[in-house]
Amino acid sequence: MHELISAGLWKKLETLAKKNKPWAGAIAYFSDASRLEFGRGDILVINASDPAIASGQTSAAAISAAQKRGAALYSLANLHAKLLVLGKFAVIGSANASKSSDNSLIEASIVTSDPGIRSQARAFIAQLVQLATRIDSKFLQRIEQIPVSQRRGAGAGGNRKPSSVHIRNPRVWIAGVREMADDAHPEEADDIEAGTEEAREHLTDPDADIDWIRFVGQTQFRIGAKRGDAVIQVWTPLGAKRAWVCKPATILRRQDEEGYRTRFFLEEASDDDALPLAAFRKLAIRAGIRRRIGPSSAREITIEQARALQVLWPEQ
Repeated sequence: MHELISAGLWKKLETLAKKNKPWAGAIAYFSDASRLEFGRGDILVINASDPAIASGQTSAAAISAAQKRGAALYSLANLHAKLLVLGKFAVIGSANASKSSDNSLIEASIVTSDPGIRSQARAFIAQLVQLATRIDSKFLQRIEQIPVSQRRGAGAGGNRKPSSVHIRNPRVWIAGVREMADDAHPEEADDIEAGTEEAREHLTDPDADIDWIRFVGQTQFRIGAKRGDAVIQVWTPLGAKRAWVCKPATILRRQDEEGYRTRFFLEEASDDDALPLAAFRKLAIRAGIRRRIGPSSAREITIEQARALQVLWPEQ
């Protein structure tokens, strides 16, 4: 899905959000939470600076409601971005969360299911969280005491120098993976447990499982893949001769170890849409991937090729 939406934007986003969780957002001004009720498992970065609160552009009451529902809230005084990640969709545009945005202003936003854009949006929000201040009970109690004057044009966050946020372009990889016996490397059990727990903090779906793949040597994939990249696994089950190809899974954590060994923890991809390797090869050719793909492949494909695969991949 790639659509530019203007009229009735918030109503359409509300409908979309009901079917797609969790949510993450960076919305500069937050004064109305009626369309998107951020709650448990959701992340929201807003401008809750004193000028934004005093001008009414951000509402302490709206923040309090989201906090009571369990959302993780952060304030960044010079934030002016407006983007959302609603499950598998990214929304990027002009709209603040306000009554005027919903009822009277002319807004426009791109809504896309592109995995690369969604990954970039997630990475952007994660960086904002690192720059922002966590909104806790003490923070909320303080801003609730600020008189609200409803002055137009206020709330821009003063003259603070903008923070530098670098958006890393995610990469998409095809990697051949062979299943190992459960007791293949017992000495690595502690590392696996620690890596799994750290990866859990970066899940986009709290109910998703975490999988891991282990690579050794100097392959392009092992050297270059990082958190936020996507991996299309060419999966060969233990003792089997036939390989299957799974839809892209996001790398949640990279764990480097001694001896040119790296373990990648992934947000587990569904097996429901897996294709036999022979069928995937035909799909890959149609997507513009000319080099032959096999059970031992470990290389990068372009974002354009990944998008083409997403469109061509048959629904099961």
